[in-house]
Amino acid sequence: KRYGKPALLFMGDKDLILGKTIGDLAGEGFTIVHDFPAFRSAAYRLLEPEKLSREATRIQLDRCVLRSWEWIDAEPLQRHANNRKIWANLHDGFPSPYTIRDARRWLAHTLSAFPETAFAIDIGKEAVGGIGFVLKEGPSSRSAEIGYWLGEAFWGRGVATECVVRMTTYIFDLYPEICRLYAQVFHGNVSSMRVLEKAGYVREGLLQKSAVKAGGVIDMVQYAMIR
Repeated sequence: KRYGKPALLFMGDKDLILGKTIGDLAGEGFTIVHDFPAFRSAAYRLLEPEKLSREATRIQLDRCVLRSWEWIDAEPLQRHANNRKIWANLHDGFPSPYTIRDARRWLAHTLSAFPETAFAIDIGKEAVGGIGFVLKEGPSSRSAEIGYWLGEAFWGRGVATECVVRMTTYIFDLYPEICRLYAQVFHGNVSSMRVLEKAGYVREGLLQKSAVKAGGVIDMVQYAMIR
């Protein structure tokens, strides 16, 4: 306060800072928040106010909605993601078992990311999966990698294919500099290969011994879409 600089304090209800309680700090003008969405808004107002203007994304499809993730998605995210069949086809960064803490940690990360590159797959007003992309840098800066997963209860309905088709268009429209999208699939994940092929992606080849999964080294199959 002395130097007019922003300060973020993390305190429990009974904690003191310089002998002051949360109530004392509130009386001095500090904004008190108790959940992540309120914290994010308060922090952005202090540090990066331009980020408060980001509008939520919502894309209506025939079988589902692609939309921005929300903090209240934690429970359905945990419920659908906590499935060994889903984990088996994703990199080990996707935890198993998938706890509510994992869900909230991931949401805190993606809700704070700019630009927005991860989206919920919503069916029946519930997040049942996710789709997103990674913008590459350096020599690969004209490329982006796409990835997705879907709750088991919704497999075989054409949902994933529809989402990949629309997300491909979304990326090419929003990022005119991107000329190449690609996805890498574990060699045994035949269902995901079919999704990509139905979405118009072309198989480029087998990447031998290119991934580590559950302690083993496995092959991956690469698919691409060229603008």
